Formats: sequence, structure tokens, C-alpha cells
Amino acid sequence: MNQLFTPNSIALVGASADSEKLSGRPYRYLRKHGYEGDIYLVNPSHDTIDGQPCYDSVGELPAGVDLAMALVPARLTPQVATDCGDAGIPYVLVIASGFSETEDGEALEAELLDAAHEAGVRLVGPNSEGLVNVPDKVGASFSSILKRDALVPGGLSFVTQSGAFGGALFQLTQDRGIGGNTWLSTGNEADLTTVDFLRYLVEDPDTDVVVSYVESLTRGAELLDVGRRAAETDTDLVAIRVGESPAGRQAAASHTGSIASDDAVYDAVFAQAGITSVWGVDEYVDTVTALSTVPSTAYPDVDADAGRGIGVLSVSGGAAVLIADTCHRLGLPLASFAPETVAAIEAEIPAYGSATNPVDVTGGIISQPELFERCMRSVVRDDAVEAVVLQFGNSGGETIETCKAELLDIQATYDVPLAVVFTGGQPAPETADELRDAGVLLFEDPVRAVRTLEMLADRRRARERAARLPDRGDISTRRPLPDGGSWQTVTDALAEQGLAFARTRSVDSADAAVAAADQLGYPVAMKLNPLAVEHKSEVGGVRVGLADAAAVRDAYDALATVADDGPVLVQEQVDGVEAIVGVVDDPDFGPVMLVGPGGVFVELFDDFAYRALPVTEAMAREMLNETVLGELLDGYRGAAPGDVDALVSFLVAVSDAYETFDLAELECNPVVVTSDDAVAVDLLVR
Repeated sequence: MNQLFTPNSIALVGASADSEKLSGRPYRYLRKHGYEGDIYLVNPSHDTIDGQPCYDSVGELPAGVDLAMALVPARLTPQVATDCGDAGIPYVLVIASGFSETEDGEALEAELLDAAHEAGVRLVGPNSEGLVNVPDKVGASFSSILKRDALVPGGLSFVTQSGAFGGALFQLTQDRGIGGNTWLSTGNEADLTTVDFLRYLVEDPDTDVVVSYVESLTRGAELLDVGRRAAETDTDLVAIRVGESPAGRQAAASHTGSIASDDAVYDAVFAQAGITSVWGVDEYVDTVTALSTVPSTAYPDVDADAGRGIGVLSVSGGAAVLIADTCHRLGLPLASFAPETVAAIEAEIPAYGSATNPVDVTGGIISQPELFERCMRSVVRDDAVEAVVLQFGNSGGETIETCKAELLDIQATYDVPLAVVFTGGQPAPETADELRDAGVLLFEDPVRAVRTLEMLADRRRARERAARLPDRGDISTRRPLPDGGSWQTVTDALAEQGLAFARTRSVDSADAAVAAADQLGYPVAMKLNPLAVEHKSEVGGVRVGLADAAAVRDAYDALATVADDGPVLVQEQVDGVEAIVGVVDDPDFGPVMLVGPGGVFVELFDDFAYRALPVTEAMAREMLNETVLGELLDGYRGAAPGDVDALVSFLVAVSDAYETFDLAELECNPVVVTSDDAVAVDLLVR
């Protein structure tokens, strides 16, 4: 995509002589920001525009044009794509709207895409606001981003499905002095998608952080590959996700299909891919500022068990408590100071201060700024401190001037993030700029400071998780599952992949049912074949706790009537912790596994974890710990604990089975976890 992002020449097809029109802005912006490549104008209605000659058609252009912007009405764009293909132009950026985002535009978008495919060109858009490459001065856009006199270059790239709001977010970072590399509006993504652009940008040596504004994803399963590669290239991924998938959810009889909501799956898969999700403008600005400022080597490596965490130094006891409470609420541990650190601080502060973390140095620093400097250095050089919050009060604007040199020296000396909070008195603008330029994070709200440090700590963990992601399996080689209606045939095939099922017999008479129960051992459960009858419980298709032959005969007679003389299953009754394990084909991400409390607890807890396949043993353990199921397996309130290792193996086996057989859905609910096993007692496959 180098030709797209760094074109040596651009053709503006349908360029307007009116620089205020959307079709006239790209030429004005390219010139304004000093684009050094060749610009070719195509408009048969003009001989020249602003002294630049116009070509009557694309076919008259010189050879070797890298990018064409289609600035024509929507109905003319298929012909532009065809003409660009004939001229050897590889990329066409379409700004026109009126395609699939409207009720009547889907056919036109399909026509445009067909024309592009036949012509051998790749499309950006339609309904795109264009792209900006800041260092190379490419302003191939009509976005108001380019109204600025100058853009600040840097390592931030932005891929957005919303041109206007995505542009506003990019502007915010420019206002904060966070340099940008590229900005791209993907539009309707008829051809090239967000995932395509993310793949390119994580390989871009000039991009350190990629932000994506996402409404829905095409080929979202590839996001895991992007996340793993981002970890390898030291690139941070951030996403702002809104809206619902346009593909919708296929109605399903299973819990899995109805439970797996858009938001929950997106959140889980983004986290799995090592992507940091943000939900508001303030959080976006704080996140991007921190990731663009703090080197990845300094991301906090917190560990409560090892005592590693955040060091807090405050002139206000109240603010120190607020910071400590916020750390606790977010699960961000405070550092456990070494005894020598506490002793050094105690020697400096008044007796009514606090030398333990969080440190309250009191207002005495106003008259003794060197006290604050020495305490600050004691905290930052403690081996347990992974990041530092410095909280100033109303006199912070004056106090920082006395200790600025020491703070800047600490910032330059220690590979530890420094978050300085000015609540009340603010520093002089030039001082604030000097601190930011040195890499210090500045805040007015201590809660936002703590949230940002927690984000950096999570980024470290997210990168580590993404780096361990396994390669996605080739599901194109999946084979059919044998005889989808037979319990024994299906479960035998799945058992070969490692799934364990409760011992079950299929019977067609009351005598056979009693014989099966005698063999399995009382009590037993009896049910209709779940592969043939959906919603068994709703039609009275399940009987449990059958303790003798008479109960089995009665149950068979009742079930046979409901089943219309079809086969009935007799099953050993297994007691333990119940879990639900399911996989569905998500329209955006492909196969996604769901795990949570099963049986009657599905609706009660409504607490599930998700992962895109394949699921490894480590992922399976993470999933169990993310839900209340982990507590239940530990033996909640004196109940018998469940075999976690057996359930983990079951999850991995389900993942393997789904990648082996050509399925749209697989659900085991419940999977009963005993003290030494995990077995499915019910099954749904499609």
C-alpha cells in the first residue's frame, strides 16, 4: 500500500474550480500543505483550474499515476474505476456518498465494486473523506483536518469508519501536540477494509500507535493476526468501537447464539488481540497521549504479589486517599516500599505526614521545596515502583517552578512513567509545554491519572498476550460431522477430538431403558435426543433422579409419547459444577467460544467469557477466571470443588473439534465438572 499512502502522483478526477466545494478542497489542501508529487486535474468542463491544466479524461493522463481521487457524483464512479484500470492506476479513493449507507444505494455500490474488480484497481470507500499522510504532506482529503495551517508529524496513525468524528478526534491530538503520521477514512469499505489498513500500519516503521474508530468489521477473524504482529513490531493498537454489526445475529435455539452479543464479543476479541478499547473523548486523549509519550519499555510491570506497583507522592492527604481508592477500584496495586525508602521519607517530612505509600508530604513543601525533591527521588528509585503519581495542590503552579529541574532530571534518568497532577493551581503554559516535551504526563484530575497508568500497565499485559496468540487454523479443510441425528455417532466423533460425555444409552423400549439403567447405575436421567428435539424441557422431554426400574419405565412411557416413539436416551446422572461451553460463527470474527456458568445458572448469572478460536490452555484458564464459574469451581461456600484442569482440557477439545468438523454451532450445556472430570450431558450441533 505504499503507493496509496505515499503516492508520487495523484489524479483528481472531477476536480472543481471552487475551492470551497468538497470536490475542490483536495487540490487546495494538497497545495497548501506542500505536496511535492505531481497533481493531475481531470475535468472536461475546464481548461485550467488555478493555472493548472485540466485533462478531459483519465485516459489522457501520463503513465504511472499512483492514486486517483474520484470527486464525481456517485453514479459516475463505476466508469471512473474502469477508466483508472485502463490507465494503470492501482488505487481509487471514492468520496461520493449515496451507496450502501442509503436504502437505494446497495446496487450502485455493487456495480462500483464489480467495475473495480474487473479493472484491477483497489477501492478506498466509497463515502470516504480521504487520507492524510502528515510527513509526506499528502492531503488527499476534503476533511477539515487540513484547514490547519500546519500538521504536527509524529507516530500516531488513525483509521476511522466515521470521517467527521474520526477527524475531530485526530484534531484533538494535534491540539495536544501529539504528532500524527497518517489519517484515513475508510467509508463503506466496499473493497479495502479497516483490517487491511491495520495490517499495513503495524508494519509501518513511522507508526507507533494505531487508533481505529470501528462500527463493524469485515474479516474480523484476521484481527488476531494483526494483534500478534503489532506486538512483534512494538506497535500499540487502540480502538473506539460503537454501534452494532450490520450483519446482525442469526436467530438460534441455543443459549450460545442468543447470549453472544455484539458488544461482548467485540470487547473480548479486541482484548484477545491486544487492543486497548476506549469509550470516551477524554479517555481517548489520555490514552493516545500516554502511548505516544511513554516508551513501551517503561509500561508498568505491576504485580501485587511481588509488591510492584504505583508510587504516590502528594501534598494533600485527601488527594492521596482518593488516588489510593482509585488504584484499589481498578486493581492497580500500590508499590510496597522498601524499609530504606520509608526511613528516608520519614527523615524528611513532618511527624503528621505519612511516609508509607501513598506518601503525604504535607503542605510543608511550600516553604521547603527541597524536601519534596528528596522524597520524590526516594520514591522513584525504589525497585518496587513501576510508575509515579505526583499530586500538587492549589499552590502547584508556583511549587513546580522550584522543583522543575529535579523533576526533569528524574524523568530523564529513570525509565518510569511520571504522572503529575495539578488540581487547583495550574503551571504556566510554557512550563506545561516543557514538561510534556520531556515526557511527563500532566493531569488536573488524579482519577484520570491513575486510569491512564492502569491503561499502560494493561498495555504491557496485552502485548504479552498478543505475542502468544496461536496461528489460526485452516477451517477450509473441515470435514462433515458424521450423521448429525444420532447421539452415539456424533458424540463418538467428538470424543475422538477429546470431548468427554456422560455415559449414555439410546433405547427404543421400556425394557431396554431398564437394562440400560441397571448397567449405568441408579439414579439415572432420561431425555429425548437433544440432536433431534430442541427445547426438550419445554415439551417435558427431560426426567432426572430416576432411582429405580419403575421410575425408569414410567419415564420412558412419558418420553416415548412426546418423542412420537423415537429413541430415548438413558444417561448416568452426574452431579457437580455446571458450565456452558459453546462456539458460534460470529458474522464479524468467525468462530467464537463462550464459557460461563451452565444449566439453571445461565440466566441467573448472565456472566460469560469469550475468545475467538483457536483457544489454548492458557486462554481457557483466563476465561474461567473471568467469570463467576471460577469461584464455583473453587468450591464456593463449602461446595465440592471442580476439576479445573479437566474443564480446561474440555475447552481446548471443543476448539479443536470446531476446527476439525464443518459446523456453524456447537454447544454443550451443561458440562458437569466433578472432582476429577468434566463431562457434557447435553449437546447441540448445527
